[in-house]
Amino acid sequence: MQVDENDIPIQRKACKDFIDKKPDWVLAKEYYEKGVSGFKKKSEERDVLMEVQEDAIKKKFDVLLVFMFDRLGRRDDETPFVLEWFVNNGIEVWSVKEGQQRFDSHTDKLVNYIRFWQASGESLKTSIRVDEAHKQMVEKGEFRGGVPPYGYKLIRSGKFNKKGKEVKKMVINNEEAEVVRTIYDLALSYGMGGQRIAQYLNEKNTPARKGSQWGSAVVNYMLRNPIYKGYMAYGKTTSKQNKQGRVSPKDWLLSKKKMDELAIIPEQIWNKVQLIRHKRTPDRFKTENLDYGHFPMQTKSPLLFTGFIRCGCCGSSMSTGYSKSVWTTKDGEKREKVRNVYKCVGKTSGNVGCIGPYTYSSMKIEGMVLDEVYKYLDALKAVELSHEIEKLRRQNVSAEEQTAKKLQKAAIECEKELDVLRKEIAKSILGKSSFKPDLLNAAIEQKNAELEGYKKEFEKVSSTLERKRIEYEDMVKLRDMVPVWREEFENAAKEVKKVLLAQIIDEIIVYPEKVDIKLKMRMEDFIKSAESADNKLVKIKRPMGDMKY
Repeated sequence: MQVDENDIPIQRKACKDFIDKKPDWVLAKEYYEKGVSGFKKKSEERDVLMEVQEDAIKKKFDVLLVFMFDRLGRRDDETPFVLEWFVNNGIEVWSVKEGQQRFDSHTDKLVNYIRFWQASGESLKTSIRVDEAHKQMVEKGEFRGGVPPYGYKLIRSGKFNKKGKEVKKMVINNEEAEVVRTIYDLALSYGMGGQRIAQYLNEKNTPARKGSQWGSAVVNYMLRNPIYKGYMAYGKTTSKQNKQGRVSPKDWLLSKKKMDELAIIPEQIWNKVQLIRHKRTPDRFKTENLDYGHFPMQTKSPLLFTGFIRCGCCGSSMSTGYSKSVWTTKDGEKREKVRNVYKCVGKTSGNVGCIGPYTYSSMKIEGMVLDEVYKYLDALKAVELSHEIEKLRRQNVSAEEQTAKKLQKAAIECEKELDVLRKEIAKSILGKSSFKPDLLNAAIEQKNAELEGYKKEFEKVSSTLERKRIEYEDMVKLRDMVPVWREEFENAAKEVKKVLLAQIIDEIIVYPEKVDIKLKMRMEDFIKSAESADNKLVKIKRPMGDMKY
């Protein structure tokens, strides 16, 4: 509220009026520090304060006047010693509101410390109040100020705050919203990550809001921002020791109601993009015991099956390799041809246990697997899928929904019991409760652990439920695509082909003499619904035939 363009008028006028009352003082220099927190930043991180100290050493002034001493900082573990440093270096330190700070006695040092201890406490209280205000604004779906995210703009709302200032509201910027939709489509349909999307946007000369180039950090931030599905969020990042860190999505605070007028991306599309992105960090999410289904790990390889093909001899994944053939024509001309091949990572890295070849022909494997996929989908054309899809939805989704409701109910009951126990604490201390303090403490700890268990289980079930809902949507899409799947696949871009195949193929295992193709369970259920429920995968074995390595 004090900042006005390039000046701080209230403090500046008060300081000048104070100087005018000192006939032996002459203004030598003014120092401004705008928009910098004296509580969050250390003194050595504040350029202006460092400049003041350098000038003090050079004796460019005799007196340092501040509006209030807390302008020097609000850190109780540091700022008292900054002020004392000036005095020890022969500089008088004065405040318009608090007078001169001396260090003639031990009491002066104590007063100095208490002053900044109080300032630090006030900063903590302010931080808590501001944080709570932001949380309440987000829960209500109110814009918190600042620059709106890419895809949105600010307009006048016609509403005024308590100080008579018109409040602005956020609306969709149609031109930027198209770019947002493109970004999400590239992530979903083409399996692209942040770096490749940024490269694509730059190649298309898509204007970025800041600077001339798109970067992967900006794209990744946009891909995880829930505002694009209509929910404001708070607490996506945290700051510790002035370093920004990411917070797990499960700990974000979202607006209680969806704001349809701000939704650029359909919610199911936004959720599916998150699953695809999480799949690329499997180790992290494996430790959280979450199930995110099957998606290609990457789509930039020229080969179709990288990401879900492995060597049957050693179990290693297979990556993209290159095979070069060199020959001489009858005319004596040397020629060469480079082919993409599937390379066994275990074999090439020296796995002595792998008895298979180093590479496999991509043309042979891909032709064989696609032939089986086409036959499989042709078989689906003769099946009435709608009834089976709905039956599978009821079996899978409904069961998870019931489990989620039970866990939610149990958690609510547990919180009520915890509240009752907490109310007994004061009575127990006064000896008016039937609970002894140690028993009450043990009961509270047990209930807290029980509640945490319900929350973790609910989170796990919710993630599984979300995945099954998305799988159901994929099945409906597959049902509609079956008649034209081959045509759509053959005309699709390479990245789209890999995404389509990942919805059908679970895994491909290559041996020297055969190829095992594991297809997803859900389609087998449509064709052979009489098979047992624990038959999770359809296996198709094809002999390799004459394979050239």
